[in-house]
Amino acid sequence: MKSEQRSGVQPLMVKIAKLFHEELALQNDFLRQENRILRGKFGERVPLTDADRRILVKYGLRIKDRLGEVISIVKPETLLAWNRRMKREKWTFDSTPRTRGRSRKSEDIEKLTIRLGEENSSWGYWRIAEELKKLGHVVSKSHVRDVLKRHGIPPAPNRRGLSWKQFIESHMDVIRASDFFTEEVWSLGGLVTYYVLFYIHLGTRRVRIAGCTPNPDATWTT
Repeated sequence: MKSEQRSGVQPLMVKIAKLFHEELALQNDFLRQENRILRGKFGERVPLTDADRRILVKYGLRIKDRLGEVISIVKPETLLAWNRRMKREKWTFDSTPRTRGRSRKSEDIEKLTIRLGEENSSWGYWRIAEELKKLGHVVSKSHVRDVLKRHGIPPAPNRRGLSWKQFIESHMDVIRASDFFTEEVWSLGGLVTYYVLFYIHLGTRRVRIAGCTPNPDATWTT
């Protein structure tokens, strides 16, 4: 008896779903025609605010494959261009250099830092910074580290052997580099930044995606 009831319910559910989809299709057809009429009333250009563009991008991306069939205010390419611009604007910052290149003094300090690092393999960053201070150059330990790293000089006490560059090149097959890149995803609350953790095998340059999350805290990363 129960099996007969289930067999009778299934065709009914299919029929209801079909009627529902047909109703939605009719509504969408009406809205498309209404949009075309309104578009004609406004003329060639419809005045849009940034808020209008955000709404259109947010909902338009959900039907990206069928956007050309629905959109009437602008071209699909324009809406996609808005999306790219909004992503760029989220990460916009002042990249204007504070100074016009390094001064002669900083270049001299860098050369002296490199010389002290190469000639004194047992000296750490703090010791080199202290020696520079005795010579009248006040620099931080991190500055010494950055200079030596930029020139391929490894930290003490490894400075007697291979340079950092040589070490990397001789261990390419067993080293993987790791980092994050970001991608903007539209949500109900607007653009959300997702962080993607990936690894690169230095020998083959093969990339492996480890995962992605909007909240890359220490627990998730571990």
